[in-house]
Order: sequence, then structure tokens, then C-alpha cells
Amino acid sequence: MLRHGRAAWVKHRMKFFIGLVVVLVLVNEEFCYLAKAWQWPEMTSTVESQHKLTVLLVGDPQLIGYRNEPSSTGWLARWDADRYLRKTFQRAYSFLKPDVVLFLGDLFDEGSTATDTEYASTLQRFHTIFSVSPEKEKIYLSGDNDVGGEGNDPLTANKLDRFVKAFSQDSSNVVTKFVDFLKVNFFAIKLSDVSRSSQSRMSAFRTLVSHSSILFYHKLFTVDIVEKLKPDLVICAHEHVSRIARVDLKAGFYEPKAFTTPGEVALLNSTGTLYEIMVPTCSYRMGVPKVGYGAMIIEEHKDGDLVKYTVLWGPARFVHLYTYLVALAIAVLTLSYNYCYKKHQKYSRS
Repeated sequence: MLRHGRAAWVKHRMKFFIGLVVVLVLVNEEFCYLAKAWQWPEMTSTVESQHKLTVLLVGDPQLIGYRNEPSSTGWLARWDADRYLRKTFQRAYSFLKPDVVLFLGDLFDEGSTATDTEYASTLQRFHTIFSVSPEKEKIYLSGDNDVGGEGNDPLTANKLDRFVKAFSQDSSNVVTKFVDFLKVNFFAIKLSDVSRSSQSRMSAFRTLVSHSSILFYHKLFTVDIVEKLKPDLVICAHEHVSRIARVDLKAGFYEPKAFTTPGEVALLNSTGTLYEIMVPTCSYRMGVPKVGYGAMIIEEHKDGDLVKYTVLWGPARFVHLYTYLVALAIAVLTLSYNYCYKKHQKYSRS
């Protein structure tokens, strides 16, 4: 009688545990994404469509490659990271409905060192993850992980050519509506590139886009570049964190401020002040506690253009993975206990 009662108790406990696992999966894989999206602020604009531009900013996705991951678990790491990026990007894309999607470099983790076969495979995954309607403008910047140029990883013409061919986009400026996106790659900076960029329309809203910070790290070039290009706004990534800096180059003033409050919308007036927006990484594999996508609306006004900016934060994936590990540990302990209990009962009867 006691044995049957014990077996029924174990059976009910296993059913309860399986139910908890199902709930855990639903929370981690669906509800957490919905809950984060509910916190996103509405990005609205009352100006006419020809006088506003909506931009989705993608920073440092760094798709996992095939060399730096253990061969036994690399496939699982790539699958989970790709899936996370795809789910968060599509939610952000559907929410914002952008005119432009701007990729701010470090698109691949091993882009600079990958073989052509590995590169092609990663590129296919990239386009599957970041699926954008053909009529939307897409702008791609290269980062040091894509073409080299940082540390002991040299930048070469072959790496640059491979990136340009892969994304069918060179280093020239991109013009959309009243906004000029001026590309600057400080890992391969040439004064001639700056001169060509300076030929952009002076009447347009001029946005300097770079993988790394222009105004903080590259002081030797900053003054000349700003004087020649006369940007209204600077956008960068690279550090994996979110911040907005107010700049006065003549006074040597650089005031960075973390921009991490959920639901916060920054209103940046381009008249008389230069701002640099640093977009956080969208990949949880970068190891930072907060990841997300930049969301921006640029409005054209007679008395000065206005930039509305926020971050669409994603769920903390590492927390989800830790809960799976805890659930797995509990399952292993429970099964081990049941196995030992049955063994004990068998020996007791013999």
C-alpha cells in the first residue's frame, strides 16, 4: 500500500514538474518578448510623410561564426542567437515600420577571418534573420569584425571588397528624402573620402554614420571632418552600450549620458548643438545586461529639424537560459532520486 502511494506521489510530482516546464518555455519564448514590446513607447509624428524619416538602427549583431565556438555546441549557440535576433528584429521592424534600416557594423563576429564558404553561410543567415521589405532603404556599414582594422587583425582591400560585394553597397553616401547619410569608416579613413562626402547637399539634414564613435575616439580627425561635412547628427555603435553625447568641439566639450530608461524618448534639436547617438548591441551574446534596437524619427521643420530617439529594449536572454539550466538540474536530481529510490526498494525486497 505504501509502495503504491509512493509511486502515485512520484507520478503526480513529475506531472507537476512537466507542467512547470511548459509554463517556463511559454514565458521565456513568448510572453517575455510581448512584455518587452508593451514597454516600447509610441513613436508618433504629426508632420507630413515627405517631411519625416523613420529609421531603425541595428548595432553590432555579430552573428556567431564557425571558428570561435566549440564544435560540439556551436550549432546550438548559433541557432539560439539567430533565433533571438530574428524574433526581436521582426518585432521592432513591425512596431516601427521604418523607411530606412541602418546596420551600424560588426554584422558578423568572424567576418574578417572567415573563409569564403563560412562567409557565404553567415551572409545567408543574416538575410534570413534581418528580413526587410525590398522597397525599404537598407544601409550597411562595416565594422572591425567585418573587415579588420583593430588590434592584430589587419584591414585589407580584399576584406573590404568582399563586404561591398556581399551587401551590394559601397562607401558612397545614401540620400533618402531630405536626409543624407554620410558614411565614415575610421578603420580605413581617407581624406579623399571626406572630401567626396562634403559634396553632399548642403540643404539636407546631414547624418554622419560610423561604426565607432567619431567625436570621442578619433580626435585627430574630428575637427577636420566636422568642419568639412557639417553634420547635424552623428550615429555610431561599437561599444555595445546606449548613450547620447552632447558636443561642442570648439570648447572641447563632450558630455556623454547613458540612455537606458525603458520608455524614454529623447528630443534632440539639431539647431546649434551636435549630438552623437551610440546605439546598443542587439545581440545578447555580447555579454551586456541590456540589448535592443535604436528607433528614430527625423522631422523637417522650418525653424530647425527635430530628432526623436528611443531604444526598443529586448528581453534578457541569459536569464532565460539560466532558468532552463536550473530546470534541467532539478529534473536530473529528481530522476536520480527516483532511480535510487527504486533501487533501494528492489534491494529491500530481495
